[in-house]
Amino acid sequence: MNDFSIVIFGEPKMIDEPFIKTILQKGIEAKEKIRSEFSNISLAQLNWKTSAESRSIAQCLEHLAISHSTYFPALERITEGAYKMSFWERFSPFSAVCGRLLKDQLQEQPKKKFRAPTIIRPSVSDLTMEIIEHYHQSLDKFLQYISDCRNVDIDKTIITSPAIGIVTYSLRDAFQFLIQHEHRHINQAIRVKENNNFPTDMGRTTVMNPTKDPYDKELIKRKILNIKNDIEKLIRPICAERFFTDWYGAYDIDPKHLVYWICVQSDKMKNKLSENNELTTTLRELLEKHHYPPESQKFVHIGFESQETIDRESKGNWYYHFK
Repeated sequence: MNDFSIVIFGEPKMIDEPFIKTILQKGIEAKEKIRSEFSNISLAQLNWKTSAESRSIAQCLEHLAISHSTYFPALERITEGAYKMSFWERFSPFSAVCGRLLKDQLQEQPKKKFRAPTIIRPSVSDLTMEIIEHYHQSLDKFLQYISDCRNVDIDKTIITSPAIGIVTYSLRDAFQFLIQHEHRHINQAIRVKENNNFPTDMGRTTVMNPTKDPYDKELIKRKILNIKNDIEKLIRPICAERFFTDWYGAYDIDPKHLVYWICVQSDKMKNKLSENNELTTTLRELLEKHHYPPESQKFVHIGFESQETIDRESKGNWYYHFK
């Protein structure tokens, strides 16, 4: 047995850290697949399809990012110790059956095709290059939640499908079929690239600047991440709630296309931070501190959002709210 039990308040609690490590390793492998296969892809290649009914590489990645985000509200409550199972989650006789069925249906190598539920279907229109970065951020967040479940009883914790309200399954089964689902659609994206008709040269989207400063893509990304780290250092002492910083934008096309969101839990905290003029000034000074391109600084958005607003306006889905 990989799992072992610990006793909390007199009741045994089953912990399976090796299983969590295995899932995390599969997640890391997914990230490496994306980097190795699609790091030099062009925008036109990213949106190319084998047929009008098939998915592009971009749509495969967006589908996965949307899928992650539908589980974030439940995973956040679970990792914070605030999760309460509903009556149906506690007593449904079908949880184990649903889990087994989904693990069988969502194999990495598909036995047959399934139409995705509406809630997690990708856009029908073309996507921008930022979908790759957004996918990486989404997967990182998803894997962090999984890592934070090391001390959670993943067998007795039952959750409800974000897509079908009557379907329930254990957290263990969810992690298993979701990581299978991850590789299933990455493999689908790779098959698009390996298609005999896949275009070999459709104009790579790069910013050409022989000086390499400050418009080199990798240099700009390092600045963006350093700014993100400093934002979190500024917010941490004055925010009593759990928060995270999200960012996105087609900075590789033009550095002015950059957005930061400081994401807190309550509207009250969001309003408190957004009304702090001194904080706003200090946050914008970070752009200058890290030598972000001066002509782009005024276009960079730094804003605040709350989980309460996301729940109220976008059914808890951060991805759709910011889209």
